[in-house]
Amino acid sequence: MEAERFVLRDTGGRVRAALGMEADGSVGLWLLDSAGKTRAGVGVSREGSPVMALADQTGKSRLSLTLTDGPGLSLRDQDRTRISLSVLAEGSGIYVWDQAGRERVVLIVAADGSQVLGFRDKDGKVIWKAP
Repeated sequence: MEAERFVLRDTGGRVRAALGMEADGSVGLWLLDSAGKTRAGVGVSREGSPVMALADQTGKSRLSLTLTDGPGLSLRDQDRTRISLSVLAEGSGIYVWDQAGRERVVLIVAADGSQVLGFRDKDGKVIWKAP
């Protein structure tokens, strides 16, 4: 059996899972709740990067795990990423944004072992940094 998309329905006829190709060339498995909202998914982007996502009751992605140049974990509120963790060849980092999407805290450990910790105010001005 071959298809571009498989759909699993519950006894009431509601779609509860889908496996298939997307219009953008990605492929994924998506799990939906009884209200038809996507709540979890795992897939591969059209560029070949794996991604996993968990969504809230409205279907908005709130947590995602990606693997592009290195692994990355993003935690989101209703509108944007608020905390991001990443591991790249040049170093690892933790980034924290405020509700308006402004970067407020950054902690980076570079590949050579050096580190940076910085804090910004609401206008983006560095208020403290070490070293």
